[in-house]
Amino acid sequence: MGFPPNIKEQELIASARHCCVCHRYAGVNIEVHHIKQEADGGPNTFENAIALCFDCHSFAGHYNNRHPKGTKYSQSELKKAKTNWHNLVAQNNIKSTDFIDKVLCKYLLCKDYESFNSILKGDLNNIPIDAPLLAQTPQGELIEKILKQNDESYQTVYSFTKEYKSENDYLNQHPDSVKIESGGVFQYKRIPKREEFLERYSDLNGLIQAYLDKDIPIEHFASAVATFNGCGGDYETVSEIFSIKPIWCVFLVIENISNKPIRFQELNFKIYKNIEYVGIPNSISELDNSTVTLPSVRSEE
Repeated sequence: MGFPPNIKEQELIASARHCCVCHRYAGVNIEVHHIKQEADGGPNTFENAIALCFDCHSFAGHYNNRHPKGTKYSQSELKKAKTNWHNLVAQNNIKSTDFIDKVLCKYLLCKDYESFNSILKGDLNNIPIDAPLLAQTPQGELIEKILKQNDESYQTVYSFTKEYKSENDYLNQHPDSVKIESGGVFQYKRIPKREEFLERYSDLNGLIQAYLDKDIPIEHFASAVATFNGCGGDYETVSEIFSIKPIWCVFLVIENISNKPIRFQELNFKIYKNIEYVGIPNSISELDNSTVTLPSVRSEE
């Protein structure tokens, strides 16, 4: 049903048509958002209303959860932002700025395999901005090639097991394993060897085959954990589980929020790696600097 006109007007006046989160003057590009959504029982009252610009509204929990996403605004955060901004407006303490916002940059973390697979194939309908244009990076090209080799429609954490006759048998074959104890349960963790995957290559799913074909370091996507109850020795079979890390994607969205055309030329960025997934601590290190030439188009409001 939405807010009654008088409630909308009350919130627009109280906020002076500024966004309660980013404090930009939005004018007609303002929306009155339910702090607690109607679908969840949120009332159409002034207390549940908050004025947001289009950009902040898209990150207030109002778009589909299957979209790429960062950290959406919580209800308590929105309430505090509204109270703080209303107080500034009431005190006539709106400070004018000497600069004009032109570009809004935000990161969208996509954990859903089907979503970023469709995005990389050119279906941009799930990106929460109007008329998006995808600029390809070397990392995106690599991921796209990997996805083409994976014939599964949905990629969860993939795992398989390997059996050993005993703890001693396991340690004889993998002396580099790290022993960990937690709550009386003992585990060994290690980075699998490339040969162990190649031995069963034909039985692996397309994603793992693509990792191997592209010579991606094993420690970037796999770990092996062996668990036993503590008796150990030569009397207990040990099962080791190989876990494969699913692909996540991060999209950088660059949006023109000015009222004039802007021509984007290139993007400079740094590449980092982090292999903590394997359970054996490693620091994050910088690999390289890269530059991507953006498509030769003009972005307009």
